[in-house]
Amino acid sequence: MNINLKKERLILALMILVIIYLLFFSSVAFGQVSLPQQKYNVSGTVFYSDGKTPLVDNSSTHVDLFNADIGDYFDWDGTHTDSNGYYSFTNVPPGTYSLDVSYSGDIVGTEIFTLTNSNIVADVTTQRMLTN
Repeated sequence: MNINLKKERLILALMILVIIYLLFFSSVAFGQVSLPQQKYNVSGTVFYSDGKTPLVDNSSTHVDLFNADIGDYFDWDGTHTDSNGYYSFTNVPPGTYSLDVSYSGDIVGTEIFTLTNSNIVADVTTQRMLTN
């Protein structure tokens, strides 16, 4: 009788291990376990319409990054250009984006791109004349 009890316990333990094994591998097979998503940097320089002169730091110059895949802004605050016309966003997930540059509230430049597996340098030239 002691041998039968040991066999039953062994069978029960094996059944539990098989169930745990199946649960783990079925969740992997059906995509329920996900790896951390890679994130990238988006940066560049904003130029006046001449394509040469940087649109420098100014409270009137604003850069926004809109994620078209989810219909929302990456960062609701956006950013401004620095003293060299440079801007940057960090830790941006992959997706299709619209980079919008506004000056005194009007959108003056847009760059559309898809961020897939590397950092992006997106320089923007304003589409209309601005006084610098």
